[in-house]
Amino acid sequence: MLFGLLFMTSSLAGDCVRVSAREVGNIEAPAVVVLGERRGTPYDLWRANQVVRKLSRRAPTTLALESAHHGRQSAIDRFAHGRTDLDTLEQELAWSDYWDFPFDPYRPLLRGAQRGVDLQAVGVDRQPRPSDQPVPIPPGYFFILEEAFASAPPPVMQEDRLVEAIAYRDHRLARGALEAWSGEGYLVILADRFHVEGGKGISWQLKRMSPAPVHAFLLADGGSACHPADQILR
Repeated sequence: MLFGLLFMTSSLAGDCVRVSAREVGNIEAPAVVVLGERRGTPYDLWRANQVVRKLSRRAPTTLALESAHHGRQSAIDRFAHGRTDLDTLEQELAWSDYWDFPFDPYRPLLRGAQRGVDLQAVGVDRQPRPSDQPVPIPPGYFFILEEAFASAPPPVMQEDRLVEAIAYRDHRLARGALEAWSGEGYLVILADRFHVEGGKGISWQLKRMSPAPVHAFLLADGGSACHPADQILR
């Protein structure tokens, strides 16, 4: 139950700062761009592809995908070198076993490898924070997350564990993406918007790891609550 709560979304509506894809495409490199998707939603993934295409025309671009498990990077490398096709890639990624959302909407993004986009698998397994691995936790993170738990709030005694587990996942996704990036051009991280909303997820962790500017955007309104740190593509 505890980790099932990690991927719930809020149904509260709000007003975000609206940003055009053109504005995102004009961000100066080097920079990190974090995109929050409704997992497997075609519109969001079309938007993500639009951003990646714009950025890759300006500078070398690395696309880090939460949707592909980091242990399957060799499959992405074979695809990027033209040794396999997308259907084979889906099988070699064991896509449905890890992500459990349709593969087809991600195909245009994956084809970016044919245009020189450096594809990186950075997905990680769900797990609590190990006791010997401290992780920075954003102040007031639970108050950002609690709207997502409105329909099934965690027991009070588990709140701290839940926040730690989410921050630990944020941290691992951020670290994995940075380790896969050369530091040149753009690093685009595509992740569940749960880890992007409120500015205290992946982007908060990244700002403590990298000197490069970090920008975070939600790919669609989606009826979710908007926090002061949120920017949404229009």
